[in-house]
Amino acid sequence: MMVIPLNQFLEESYDEDEDEEEVPHANKTLSFPKQSTASTQTTASETLDQSTALQHSKLHESFNDKKFHDVILVASGGTEITTHRCVLAKYSTHFANLFEESKELPFKISIKDFNAETIQAAVNFMFVKRDAIVGKQLSLFKFAAAYNIPDLLKECGAFVVQRMDVLLSSSICEYITIAYEYNLEELKQKCLKVLVEKRKEIDASKFAGLPKNIIIDVLRY
Repeated sequence: MMVIPLNQFLEESYDEDEDEEEVPHANKTLSFPKQSTASTQTTASETLDQSTALQHSKLHESFNDKKFHDVILVASGGTEITTHRCVLAKYSTHFANLFEESKELPFKISIKDFNAETIQAAVNFMFVKRDAIVGKQLSLFKFAAAYNIPDLLKECGAFVVQRMDVLLSSSICEYITIAYEYNLEELKQKCLKVLVEKRKEIDASKFAGLPKNIIIDVLRY
C-alpha cells in the first residue's frame, strides 16, 4: 500500500477543487446583470411614497364614513359636522378633557365662534389633509388657539411665514398676538420684522391695540 504524504494530498485536493470551479455547468459560465443600488433605492422610495399616499387616502376615506362618527360639532350658523372623538382627542387636550366628562354618544359640542367652513377645514387637517389650511389660515389659527391644537398652530404658522402677502395684510396684528401667546418664535420674528419695515402701512389703531410687550419689542427691534 502506497502512502501519500499529507501535504501532497492537500495540494492535489486543492487543484481538483480549482478545476471544478473553472468548469461550472458543463463549460457554460452563467452571468447575471447587476442592478444599480441607486436605482433599487429610488424604486423602493417611490413604492413607499405611493403606499403612504394610498394609506392616507384610505384613512381619510374611512374617517369620512359617517356610519361610525360619534361626535357632532355645531358651527355658529347651526351646521352640524360629524367626526370621530378619538381623532379630536389625539390632536387636542381641550377636546380630550371634554370627552372624559361624558360617555354619552353621540357627543355634541357647540362651537359658536367659528363657522362650518373653518371647523370642517380643521377636521380635514386632522384627517391628514395638510392642504386644508390654504386660504383659511387666519381663521384656523384662531380655531387652533381656542381649542388647543398645537399641530394646527405650527402648520398655520409655518405657512404664514412663507407668505409675505399674508403678513402685509391687515391681519398681521392678529398673527403676531397669537405668535407671542403660543411662543411661535419663527412667526414672531417674521412679524416683528414686517411691523418695523412696514409700520406706515399698518393701521395705527390696530398697532396701538397690541399688548404692551409686543409694542416694546417692535420699538426695540
